[in-house]
Amino acid sequence: MTDAAETNSENATQLLSQRSKEAEAAMPAVEDFFRAVAHKVRARLVNRSSVDIPVRVAGVEVKALSVVLADSEYREGSIYSLLRFNPLGLPGMIVLQGALLGRIVGTMLGEDPEESSHEGGVKALTPVEQKIAHRVCGDLVSELDDGWPIAPKPRIDVDPPAASPRSVTGNVLNTEVFAATFDFGPPTNPYGLLCCAIPVQAFRALAGPVVIEREKSTQRLI
Repeated sequence: MTDAAETNSENATQLLSQRSKEAEAAMPAVEDFFRAVAHKVRARLVNRSSVDIPVRVAGVEVKALSVVLADSEYREGSIYSLLRFNPLGLPGMIVLQGALLGRIVGTMLGEDPEESSHEGGVKALTPVEQKIAHRVCGDLVSELDDGWPIAPKPRIDVDPPAASPRSVTGNVLNTEVFAATFDFGPPTNPYGLLCCAIPVQAFRALAGPVVIEREKSTQRLI
């Protein structure tokens, strides 16, 4: 390995280490943000269906977008909607389990979600499923936008939901994201999962003041 190659390798390692530390420092603020979003998404579902569907954040992890798409929970029959965080031009993603979409569709059409027999995934979206999936993703994006804790907030553009992630290719797959898993339904009768992935770079840059202030508070307590 040449000196230049070694220097580049060391710089890349240092950059990854720094990003990892920054993501770790930002994680508490990110988790709080997603919990607030889950609470508001629950309220949106109540308004749309008159049925109270519990929504919880099961966990938040830092991973590549390719890992999100490879997760066995979402590998088959899921709904995908690509997000773009502008002006940074960074990609994110909403992945909705087909079984969960079926429950939500049934609930909005007046069915009892506790008695839903919808199983498996969605092979091709019907017009009704497409409309409701778009509504669910749109509601989630609206709550992301309304609750973004740091100014200036990004503009979040969302692609129409599709039954395939084929549009997600190339370097987009390597994007590091905060991946939040939302668990819908009662713990004893879960309806399904939704994953919301926000690019780490976008959130780290915008959550920086929160992290800095937390570190200052910690130092004052020492």
